[in-house]
Amino acid sequence: MRIGAIGCGKLRILALDIAATTGWAFSDEKTKRSGIKSFGLPLGEFADNFEAWLLAVIAEYQPDMIAVEAPVPVRGKTRLDIQMRAYGAHAIVHKTCRRKGIRLENVDVGKWRKEFIGRARAPALLDGKKPKAHQRRAWLKKAAVSECERRGWPVSSDDEADAVGVLSFASHLIATKMAA
Repeated sequence: MRIGAIGCGKLRILALDIAATTGWAFSDEKTKRSGIKSFGLPLGEFADNFEAWLLAVIAEYQPDMIAVEAPVPVRGKTRLDIQMRAYGAHAIVHKTCRRKGIRLENVDVGKWRKEFIGRARAPALLDGKKPKAHQRRAWLKKAAVSECERRGWPVSSDDEADAVGVLSFASHLIATKMAA
């Protein structure tokens, strides 16, 4: 089910798409904000910068819930340092939520995409041909940016668009639970 509105009333939700450049989105009854942030290359610098940024964002927006795109099992030729940064950032989010008493939702990438862009995966054929992995990824990223524009939420990158998609799914999840 695709919904038009993003946000869930008085509930303050921060959504994260953790990657080399992390997308983030926040919504409450008055505010909708989003952006991107990069944190440095060496693992220690990355972890310090990510945690400091996360704590600052939490202090500014005081979310009731953080929704984070769940990590995907690593495939292909992803470098070990990239994997360590991604999993490390997720661990920092989990630790921070536990310490601060913030509800945490891990959001499956296929589920938020299905709700936000109407499908979990790219089409089997693009321009009449079977797409390669990078073409499928590009199609999904472009679809997320287009959906943000359709909903009136301008974004500067596909990382930011993905975070808005995670936020939309989390808002939908909360609304569904509240209605039940």
